[in-house]
Amino acid sequence: MRAMLTDQELERVRPLLRVLRIIIFALVMGIFAFAGFIMVQRGNTAFSPQIKLEPLPLIALATAASSVVLAFVLPAVLLQRRSAEVVGEDVSLGKRDRVMHAAQKIQTTSIIACALLEGPALLNLLVVFQGAGGLLHLLLAIALALMMLVYFPFTEGAYVERLERILSLDE
Repeated sequence: MRAMLTDQELERVRPLLRVLRIIIFALVMGIFAFAGFIMVQRGNTAFSPQIKLEPLPLIALATAASSVVLAFVLPAVLLQRRSAEVVGEDVSLGKRDRVMHAAQKIQTTSIIACALLEGPALLNLLVVFQGAGGLLHLLLAIALALMMLVYFPFTEGAYVERLERILSLDE
């Protein structure tokens, strides 16, 4: 049976929750800002339904496909490991330290997943900017940015549930 987090433990992890929200929001907004810049610069050509069989557009599509899989598999694999192993600490931690390590684990795996989605999103936007791709690459980049929101902790309650689930895995 899982132990609920105390108010004191919750206060200690709130800064990590705030930082995680800021990081993910910044990553998503960076993609949307670049997409907006491209739409202004390229005009209607950014929306043209073109597919060119050149190396860069094909690499961008392949990278997006493989990164989507990695972005959901790699964090799941890391979450299966004990919190202390992921952050490189001794495994004999007290409950207080285990809570902080679980929060760090959530932060680390979320950033890794978002980075795996951000790279291909920016690559697909670059393809559109260079004129080698159109609507498909633009929509794919936006979809990748929206997928990053899967890791955004919208509510504190969901974040606490995730923390408790990780803590139960470590027991």
